[in-house]
This record gives sequence, structure tokens and C-alpha cells, in this order.
Amino acid sequence: MGRRRWTEIRPRFLGRLLAILLLAAHGALVAGCDQIESGWDRMRGRAEAEVQAPDRDTQGPSVSVSEPIRPEHVEGYSTREPTLDLTGSAGDDRAVVRVKWESDRGGQGIADVRPEPFGLHWEARGIHLEPGDNRITITAWDAAANTGSVVLWVIRTTEVDFISYPDLSETVLMTDQPEEVLIRIGIQEAKGVMIDRVEVVRVNEGNEAIETIAELFDDGKKEHSDSIPKDAVFSNKTTLRETVEGRARFRIAVSGGREGAGSFRAYSEVFGPQVYVPWTEEQWARSWEIEGQAGTMYEKLRVEAGDEEAARQVAEWLKKQPNVVEASSSGDTYSYLLDSGRHGFCGGSFKTKVGPVRVNCAPKPAPEPPAAPAPPKPDEKRRPDPIRYKRQPARSSERAALTNPKVLVASAFRDQGDRLPAAAYDEVHSMIEGHKCPVFEAHRVYNQDAGIDTLKTMKDYDIVVLDTHGDAYCGKPGNMKVCPSDPDPADVVVSIALSGTPKSPDRETQYASEILGGKVISLPQLTYYAISPGFAASYGPSRPNSLVFNGSCRSYYGGSLPNGFINAGTTGYLGYSEVVSTCYDGPVVRSVFGEFLKGSKLGEVYDFVTRTIGPTDAVCSPEPEPHPATLLVAGDTSVTITADGFNNASFEDGTAGGWDPEGDVQVVTRVGSLTSKDGRYMAFVSTGEKAADGATSRLSQPFCVSPGSTKLVFDYRLVSEEPLEFVGSPYRDTFEASLDVAGAKTTLTSITTDGGSWAPVMGLDLEGGDHTVFATEWTTVSAPLPEAARNQGATLIFEVKDGGDRVYDTVVLIDAVRLES
Repeated sequence: MGRRRWTEIRPRFLGRLLAILLLAAHGALVAGCDQIESGWDRMRGRAEAEVQAPDRDTQGPSVSVSEPIRPEHVEGYSTREPTLDLTGSAGDDRAVVRVKWESDRGGQGIADVRPEPFGLHWEARGIHLEPGDNRITITAWDAAANTGSVVLWVIRTTEVDFISYPDLSETVLMTDQPEEVLIRIGIQEAKGVMIDRVEVVRVNEGNEAIETIAELFDDGKKEHSDSIPKDAVFSNKTTLRETVEGRARFRIAVSGGREGAGSFRAYSEVFGPQVYVPWTEEQWARSWEIEGQAGTMYEKLRVEAGDEEAARQVAEWLKKQPNVVEASSSGDTYSYLLDSGRHGFCGGSFKTKVGPVRVNCAPKPAPEPPAAPAPPKPDEKRRPDPIRYKRQPARSSERAALTNPKVLVASAFRDQGDRLPAAAYDEVHSMIEGHKCPVFEAHRVYNQDAGIDTLKTMKDYDIVVLDTHGDAYCGKPGNMKVCPSDPDPADVVVSIALSGTPKSPDRETQYASEILGGKVISLPQLTYYAISPGFAASYGPSRPNSLVFNGSCRSYYGGSLPNGFINAGTTGYLGYSEVVSTCYDGPVVRSVFGEFLKGSKLGEVYDFVTRTIGPTDAVCSPEPEPHPATLLVAGDTSVTITADGFNNASFEDGTAGGWDPEGDVQVVTRVGSLTSKDGRYMAFVSTGEKAADGATSRLSQPFCVSPGSTKLVFDYRLVSEEPLEFVGSPYRDTFEASLDVAGAKTTLTSITTDGGSWAPVMGLDLEGGDHTVFATEWTTVSAPLPEAARNQGATLIFEVKDGGDRVYDTVVLIDAVRLES
């Protein structure tokens, strides 16, 4: 089969690359592959030898922080812990010899380092934190004493714990365009602490508060956009109208009192939306017009005068255009910069505000076959995404497994002949769709159905398989170019993957905020839009233990795309270091998912594939390849996609990942004074207004029975406004747990609000209630497993249903689901 070479498809970037570059600078997250060097002394000796060469080393190293992972809109990190562990990467055109950390609050140390495929991995553990803001500077040195540094603000709080990151419903805004934004954050107070007020405050560059933007509430009231009272999540909507381009800077400020110690005021990390100056319709139209005129001129002149002369004449013509502020030519390429930061033309190069990018043309869209069924579009009225809790240490009782994942298999260029091995991805989809225990919900899309709008729903999936084209760009701000085969470890790397969405003037405005924000990359006329690491960080799978297989060329080059997905919350990632052969990618993707479906872990899958097929696509070439494509893996190598028993059984991922929620289902740390039975989190299933048909909510998960298991066990607790007041009346809510085996339903437990033993819960009021809330104690249910479940699996269903009215809510709290012998 032919090579999937980017000389056939090589897109160009939009002017605004800054957001992507900042993300890409986080470095590669690499796991499960061989170290490319062994030994600190060897690496240091090589660097010292190189520095004695006649060409003096003047280039400083790059350094970045990759753990703790933070959302794109959050700049710092807050914790109640007295110490902090940091990890990251560093690189240099020759070699990094030392990485050091230093705190402005006192303390410094040398980080541990080890070589990795695209630079150096460093770790600094046990960094002491003082209460308040700590400015941690990480500096890398090369053997010539050149340095590079990065700063991370770490906030240590003592009175409260910011258990989630500040959450924004809109992370990109346009100047002078008011936008209603939902802001949320999880906050838990320490013992003896009372929270009086939670505010969003604007801060200056020194992180000091300068004005109050909004107040946040944890009262369960609709007017505050808070769905559950006293669940430690504070929420509210506010209208933001930003006037200055750049990153808006906010912090959450918490005021309150300490028992016997007076008042306090604590601050979260800095966060805020990215703000851009919107383009006018005239600017978009002029950009498109110049692009087309330059392209037509270039193609005509190259026939008459040759490539170099064509590029020179086009650059001279561009200099005379009213919207062009800069234009030049070099060899057979030309570049230009519009006054609004716009891009250049397919087949030449263009300059962004951070430097030039060389490009070639992408293919024209093929005629579209009958459209395949597209995955269901998300409900635009659905509640906001689950709040992003900060990562907790893994619990020994929890498995990194997906037992009933939603799967997206997307081939953007299925009908481009043999350029891509779409048949292999068809087989993967069939394998997943046909799996019996557990059953997967698999969606297969291709061509335009594998476009930007579908890829923006990746966060709704547990597994994403991408079959498309890609490439990588390298350099420093002011000098970006297509990456060479021999990477410079000090370079910033930005990898991209094409979507199936062809470019058009209408779509330029449709995706304006994503294009200006550097998430969607605008490609030449009659070609396609691409996604960037910034897009991956915003829209990548975020469910716990999620997985991405990216079969595009250079999908792992430099680590920027893996890092983008990992920052979104993706657990595991597989991709290629270089331009990859289709005759290698096809067998690899088949083998990867063949092994996954046997229950193997990501690391085991990687080892099997590289051992049986080969670690690189050199196996497909009759001649030695100087730079073969290597299969690489990032993230948690213990993740699996099938396993016996339950996934996320105690909800300690902080989400309902692994479960199928319907209606008003959330994962919480507490409801008033009620906390989880096992660990930190529990499921909350309610008859509230978000319930299906306003009356019913369900939580379910298919599972397979592990050998030796004989019974299913779980804990539940009911909370309701109805008990003791409506006994014997039609107003009777019901909680039921049942087991479905091949359509045969078995009830495990059932209780109504006019039965059972209830006690009042003080200080808690459910939405629409009358200020009288009651709760049962935690109850353990242990039920024998039907014999039929051992052969074909079963589905566990929790359901709470409103009876008689839809006013007084009932909630069931679920925790610690497990199989026992």
C-alpha cells in the first residue's frame, strides 16, 4: 500500500497560533516505551563534548510543567497539602544537564531527570509550600550555561480546599460582546471553618484582587444556576463584557470565619477566558479574496516563469494590497501577513504573528457517498458538563477500566482511495460493535460526518479512533516551519489532524471563535479544517479512563497532540512519531483493538503490537527507512476497555464515567451534612426538574461477572421531602434497584417514601420543598447473582421515580457497588 505522506496533504495554519504554542510547550507525556538513552553520565558527557565544538552554543533549553494537569483556562494550581510534586519535560538543541526548582517562599532543589523520545522528563517531589501564593520557578541548564525557565503559581490554602478547578461555560470571548457565563467551583471547608461568602474577583498581573465580578452560591436555587443545595459546588451566572484582547484574569475569593481564630480570606488559582478581537465580515471576505487571488496568480506564473520567479512576483503584488502589512518570498515560496493577523496561501508559506509556516496543498473533497448515520447530536438544553474535580490518588480497589464505553470511529477521508486504510477501521468498528460482554455503543462516521462538529463531541465518548491525515510544525516564536525528521528537542511542536469539514467562507464565520483561538486551523480553499492541540484540550474525551487512537501521520511527534488530549482528561493515547505507512497502520489498529477486546491493559497492548508487528513501519519498506514511524503510547498504561465487574464502582473518579446516566444524575462529595459511604464521592440520582419527563432518573451499567463472584452488593441512602408527611397518600416516590439479564428483570430492592426508617436532616432544603428534609441511614443490599448472568452478563439499574406530583423531590445516594464471592 502507498505511504500516507503529507506531501499529498499538508495544511497551513491560521495567524493565531499563540494559544496552541502555549499548550504545546507543556511537552510530551510518554509511557510504556524504551528509554532512548541509558545513564545520566552518558548524556552529560555528550553535552560537554559538544560544547567544546567550534560552533558556540547560544541557544537556551525549553522547560515545561505537565503535572499537575490543568484545564486550558486555568493558570495556577491550588492545594491544601503542605508539599507538592511536579513533573514536566525539558529539551535543548544539544542536551539539558540540570533542572532546578526554586520557590519565592523559600526552598530549592535539583530535579530528577531521565531521557525520553522527545527530550527529557524531570520530577521534583516534596516541594514545601507556605500558606498563600507560592511562585515556583523551574529552570533548565545546558552544558554551555544557557538557561530556560517556566513559572507555576501554587496556592496553598488552609481553611478551605478548592476540590475542583474553576469552571467556565465559555472559555473564549470576543471583545465588547457581552456573554452570559456560568461559573462553578467545588469548595470544602476545613473542620471548624464557616464559609460566609464566595466571590469571583478580577485580578491584576500580580494576582491581586481589583474588583468583584459576581457572587457564587451553594443553595440549590435556579436563579443561582445551582442544582444541588450544600453539595460543596458553588455556582452562578454572570454577564462578562471584556474590552481588552488577551487572557482575562479572575480568582475565586472565599471569606469566612475560623472557630476561635477570627476571619479569613482565601484565593483560588487564576483562571479566565481567552479574549479575541472579532473579525468583521469584511475582514473575513477580504482574507478569502486575497488568498484566492494570490493562489491563482502563483499557479499561472509558475508555468510561465518558474516557481521562484512566481513566488517573487506574487510577494511584490501582495505588498501593494491595502490589507497586507508584510509580504516576502524565499525560493519557491511566498508569505504574507494581513493587518488582522490572517494567514497565507496553499502551496506557499505564510507568516503568523509568531513566524512563518511552510505549507503544501491538501486534497480537494471527493464526491460524497450517501451519508452514514451520524452520531446523535448533544442536547443543547442539557445541563453543563460535570464539574472537573482535581485528580485524586488512585485507590487500590478501583480499576482503570471501561466496561460500557461509547466509541467513535471517524474516517475523515474514507473515499480518498488507498491513501488511508479505512477498511481496517471498518473492521475495528465491527469488532467493537459485535462484542458481547460487555456491549459497546459504537458510532462509525466518515467524510464530512467526521468533521469539526462531530469532533467537538469527542468529550461525550470513552474511546475515539481517528483515521485521518496529519503533520507537525516546529520552531520558536518567529520561526515556525514543518518539522524535520530529526527533531530539535528545544523546539516548540504543534501537531495537527485534519477533520472531514471542507473549508468555505460561511464556515469561516461559523468557526470564528475557534479559528481565532487557534483551536480550529483554517486550511486552503477547497480543502479541510484541522484540529490542533488546543482543540484536543477543549473537546477531547474527558471521561475517566478514556482512550484515543490517532492513526494520522505525526500524531505523536513532539507530544503536543497527546499532551492536548491528556490535558482534556483523556487517560490513554496511541499515535505515531512520523509519517506512517498505511500498510503498518492498518495491522496496528486491528491488533490494538483485538487485544483490548481481550481485556488487556494499554501497556500490554502496546507491548504485544510492537512485538508481533514491529515497533516501526520499517517492516513495510523494502529499503531501510532513515526515519520510520514509531508507535508510541502516552498516559496511564493500566487502562483497559473490558473487565469483569464494575467500573468506577465507588464514583471515585469524581464523575459518572462508566455508568449510563439518564435524567438528574450527578456525582457529589456531599449533600448538606450527608457524605459518601466509601471514599470521597457518591452518585446523586434525583426526581428533580432535570429528571426524564420531570419524574424519573436512572443510573445503569452493564457488567460481566468475574469468576468466583456469587453476589452483587451496593450501598444506598434515600433523601426526600416527602416522608412522615404524606404517609398513605398518592404522593409517594419510589426507589428501585434491579438487575436485567437478557431482558428478564429481577428486583433487588424497592422502597417508597411512606415506608422505611427516616430521620430529619437539619439545614437542608431540596428545590421546591417545604424546608423539611428526611433521610434514611446507609443501607447495604446484597443479592445473589442469577446463573444466566455468568454467561452473558447483566445490567444493574438504579431508578428513582416521582409519584403523584412533581413538586417534592426525592434523592437516592449510591456508593460502593461491587461483586463478592
